[in-house]
Amino acid sequence: MQLFKSRQGEEKETTGAPEIERPVVPPPNVPSPPPALQPPLPQPPLPGGPYTSSEQHLCDELRRIDYLVHAQTVRWRLTIGSSKPPQLWGMVHVTDAEIENYLESDFVLPGRLPADLENSLQDYWERAALEAQWIRKRLVHTPAELTLRLNRLTSQCGLSDCERDVILICLLPEFEGRYRRLFGYLQDDVSRNLPTVELLLQILHPVLPDVMLARSLFTSKSKLLKHHLLSVGDDLRNDGPLSMSSVRVDAHIANYLLGSDDLDARLLEIVTPSGKVRWEELITDPERLERLKSFAGWWDSGRGHHVPGAILFLHGPYGVGRLSAARGVCTGTSLLVADVARAFQSRSPFEQLVDLTYREASLRGAAVFWSHC
Repeated sequence: MQLFKSRQGEEKETTGAPEIERPVVPPPNVPSPPPALQPPLPQPPLPGGPYTSSEQHLCDELRRIDYLVHAQTVRWRLTIGSSKPPQLWGMVHVTDAEIENYLESDFVLPGRLPADLENSLQDYWERAALEAQWIRKRLVHTPAELTLRLNRLTSQCGLSDCERDVILICLLPEFEGRYRRLFGYLQDDVSRNLPTVELLLQILHPVLPDVMLARSLFTSKSKLLKHHLLSVGDDLRNDGPLSMSSVRVDAHIANYLLGSDDLDARLLEIVTPSGKVRWEELITDPERLERLKSFAGWWDSGRGHHVPGAILFLHGPYGVGRLSAARGVCTGTSLLVADVARAFQSRSPFEQLVDLTYREASLRGAAVFWSHC
């Protein structure tokens, strides 16, 4: 018989049959707990005084929105992120732990959050509200003659505060790659670098908890789509529900808010800015000239106050000076000349080009002269 020493130093007798080693079963893949959430950093001191540029105002508004994005990041880590292994983040993968959390949770109405989760997000929501109050105070002291592009867009298109905030959220990934990666993280899908309707509504939950009202912001009749400020569901994933549709801010609107004065690229072959003309350069009879001057004076005195807009019909044969008359009337404002014949020949829908032309004029504070009608 063979003898060998065991680990305990004891002799054991072996039999003829060899021992069978059992395979080592690896432990189950238990998701590691998410990192402990750190308290929000101290809020930096808010600058005071009036705004001196549109860029200053936009920066403050984006800082306010960033607090709401911070809150949504915390919400994701406390919900989906708490039951998902880090190596699976950004992948369409449902873990057993996520299913268990669902089975153990109570039903919550759409637009509602559990009380403990709301408490975890409250600090960020309050900071966003405080930032909004401070912005309003600065706006009160800002001279009226200073054009704040975000406010002009909001007023000219008749947007609500929530509609304005949707544009601001969609603006973030347009100029900062960090937000493109973050939005993929918050949607648990690295292939999505634009916010979906669902993510937008989650970020705006503290200011727009009504789900049905929030969804109406993205229908065809909404102001955001009517004025072509956003595009919804333009990517290849157009077979899902509205909540999963990607939302992108219009490229020209993004450029405008960031300080560009370029003409909308879709209007380059149709719309041309026109220079001004002096009254003495007009060739017309004195009576008609006085009528044009009178109309121009009325327009200048009422523009931006009690006169929301006006339509002047200039008619006559070619070469009679209709464009010159329009340029004379618009001595106090800029003028865009739109070629109707070219608009009909364009590949873009005619109705869309008309909308974009009026939108361009509205953002520039300009009048529109329709030529070749």
